Amino acid sequence: MAGTVAVVDGVLGGPAVLMGLLAIPPVIAATNASLPETGLVSIVCAVLGILSGLWNANIDLVVYGVELLTVMAGGVAGLWVASLRVDLKREQQSSELLGEAGALMEDALDRTERSEHLVELAVPALGDVAMVDMLEEDGSIVRLAAKSRDPKVAKLFSKLREKSPIDPAGPHPVAEAIRTGETIELDQLSEDEIEEITTREDERDLLRRHRFRSALVLPLKARGSVLGTLTLWITRSANAFDATARRAVDRLAERAAIGLDNARLHEQQAHIAAVLQHSLLPRSLPEIQGFELASRFLAAGEAYEVGGDFYDAFRTGSRSWNIVIGDVCGKGPEAAALTSLARHTVRTASDPRTRPSAVLRALHDSIKAEHTDLRFCTAALLRVDQPANGNGSARLTISLGGHPPPLIVRRGGEVEAVGSPGSLLGALPDPELSDAGDSLAPGESLILYTDGMLDARNRRRGDEQSWLRKQAAKLAGAPAEEVAERLTSAAVRRHGGEPRDDIAVIVLQRASG
Repeated sequence: MAGTVAVVDGVLGGPAVLMGLLAIPPVIAATNASLPETGLVSIVCAVLGILSGLWNANIDLVVYGVELLTVMAGGVAGLWVASLRVDLKREQQSSELLGEAGALMEDALDRTERSEHLVELAVPALGDVAMVDMLEEDGSIVRLAAKSRDPKVAKLFSKLREKSPIDPAGPHPVAEAIRTGETIELDQLSEDEIEEITTREDERDLLRRHRFRSALVLPLKARGSVLGTLTLWITRSANAFDATARRAVDRLAERAAIGLDNARLHEQQAHIAAVLQHSLLPRSLPEIQGFELASRFLAAGEAYEVGGDFYDAFRTGSRSWNIVIGDVCGKGPEAAALTSLARHTVRTASDPRTRPSAVLRALHDSIKAEHTDLRFCTAALLRVDQPANGNGSARLTISLGGHPPPLIVRRGGEVEAVGSPGSLLGALPDPELSDAGDSLAPGESLILYTDGMLDARNRRRGDEQSWLRKQAAKLAGAPAEEVAERLTSAAVRRHGGEPRDDIAVIVLQRASG
């Protein structure tokens, strides 16, 4: 490569001139295989990265070519800087979108809410229509959310999917993306391709009518599994998703997949906790001749926390029944185990000849034997003896182990507490437990409850007891179901709609007739 080299003005980074070349430099020839055949003998390189000008005449480029290339380089550099600014702006918008996606995902707990947030973000920022389809445990594919620039279109897509679910083994792009874990790109679908990926004529008509011919179907992958897909339909070519847009879409899908998987795990935990909590309570209350019996239970705290309040009702003799209500300390597996122990012990220790206080003492002994750590509970145990002739008042015997005293609502609206508080069960070496007797006449009700009914911040227990008595008095003569429902609702309202402790209530009412 013979010839002369000149650097204009001797400035580092300025244009370089190569003249009188006998051969094209290899580094330049490599950019175009046909260059050696053109007869080029002179080259000017100006800084833009590099902007090169090639001539097939041996002219004084220092004078003519450099000025031309410098002007051209300045113009191209301006365009490049403008393009860079656009890219930076889009990257900033992408980061903001991802940040918003993360915040919205954290605000929602279940998969449906998180999917709805996801499609809200995706339209119109990333596509004309966005849909989230999830793979269920039974292998089916269900649509959790859809959003379109035109709300009617989103509804149509959702209705179509309800009528015709996606076949997990079929050719639909959603099914394929779930099976392979790879993004499916649909660009300018032909009629044959539309026929292949749809199963209904009205679905094909929807795609044609709204010119949805291109889409990206992104698998939502988290913790090594494909959870479902995010589909973005667009009315333009899918090639419009340039590198910046694809990065934004991919990152959004990754962020969404983690959020949706967290929601899935939360739902599983909540379901397991609900099943376990249900197992700690009776499936139904027994029918006691001459009485109405009703209950309500509201769990406080996170959906996946178990334990806390419990109750039970069961026959102990031909005319005798035991009803127990209690509250174990804490939440979680340990509390659930203690709840199970309490119900089991009360049932096995009960018979017509055993006083309620003796049953509670047996429960105390079981807690001390089974739990070496500080575990305790409160309980109220009521024995109901039906009158021999089926008429008149029923005899009540009650024992309290650190539990709030039940209330008897008389026919005239008077409210009386019954029983002595006693000691916490499982806490002291030798608890103080006693039995108290009373009666329940036709039309009268007895209300057993846990302290969640009274638990309100910055209020004294005496004030809460007074409030509950007033509420109970208003319900004198009301059916047991109504009493249980209205008391529970009033307690929830008093706690601002968010109980801070479990609420359990049982209402036993002596039939009027």
